[in-house]
Amino acid sequence: MPQEFFDPGELADWLRELAKSDGITTARLRNSSLLKHAHMPDTWSQDVAVARLLDLIRDAIAQLSRANAEIAITALNLNQEIDAPTPTRRYRNLIRRLETRNAAARGDDKPEPWSGPLHVTSLAKRWKGLVGELARAITVSIDAHNRDGWGAFPIPDDATLQPFIVDRLEASYFLDKHRACREAITQRWLTAHLGPSHMPSIDHYVARARYSGVPGGNANVPTRIAPLLNCASGEAEVGLDGWVTSKMYFPNALQDGQSVFFSSRVSYDTDQPMDPVASIQVTSLGIRKLIMRVQFDPEQTPSRCWVFAGHNYSDMRKPPKPEDSSTFREPNGIGYVDYEESNCRPGWSYAICWEWDQAC
Repeated sequence: MPQEFFDPGELADWLRELAKSDGITTARLRNSSLLKHAHMPDTWSQDVAVARLLDLIRDAIAQLSRANAEIAITALNLNQEIDAPTPTRRYRNLIRRLETRNAAARGDDKPEPWSGPLHVTSLAKRWKGLVGELARAITVSIDAHNRDGWGAFPIPDDATLQPFIVDRLEASYFLDKHRACREAITQRWLTAHLGPSHMPSIDHYVARARYSGVPGGNANVPTRIAPLLNCASGEAEVGLDGWVTSKMYFPNALQDGQSVFFSSRVSYDTDQPMDPVASIQVTSLGIRKLIMRVQFDPEQTPSRCWVFAGHNYSDMRKPPKPEDSSTFREPNGIGYVDYEESNCRPGWSYAICWEWDQAC
């Protein structure tokens, strides 16, 4: 796979190669000449630099037409809801979403339907036609930042993100002897950051959950998000993608800069083994301190655990190389393992992952 590129043409070749596999991954960005070409401040850590580069790539994709942007995000595997290890599977996932959108497109207030053929070959051909334009946009943007300066790492102005800085988030997952997760408890300390949202105040946080079972299991696991401490829940909604969302209402509405603590519980009515990943995706403007915990049944502990931080969900399932010992975690004698991370980036996912002994 090409790693050295000095013009948009070679960058386009690199993007094409990435799109043939599992897309842009954190490791590939970290090891790419694209990162070396971006002369970011020396005070930024490599993780921050990779996150900034990923933001820049997303900004370049946003300059494309809506349809082309969706194809580029799919090709490069930058949408967790479409994530798959191969381009064919990603395009099929996108087609299902577009077909659902087209079916719902009734009236002026509905999503604009997709125009054009909906099959894998046509979407792949469209990607090949737009990748050069995307490469030029990325190159121009990096060159402009190198010339004019990268400035401070900004808080993103993104209407899709919840208008909070999460000062601290603690998430605990409990697995039983069947390797199923029946319960997860989350504690959050939030500070409202309402500048990007242009709201005078906000009275709730949107919590979401979805049970991810092992392949071949029941995909429709009854899921309930309930208030636990210092909050009240609104009516739950179930999306077409299986995510359950519920507003957690604060005791009082927050104005910009005000803080609150609350805790909620997610209950799953299932005996189905859990997909061996406990993950948090950052849907706010960032998490300053994240602590994740998994409590396994002492008689059903995994053969190995590791932690993950990045934007590409499929990367979670890839065990680190043996020499990368800092990412491995060893459950203690009663089946407990944890993971701490700081300055978690919007849109990134953070996870504790594991493998079971195949003999069990």
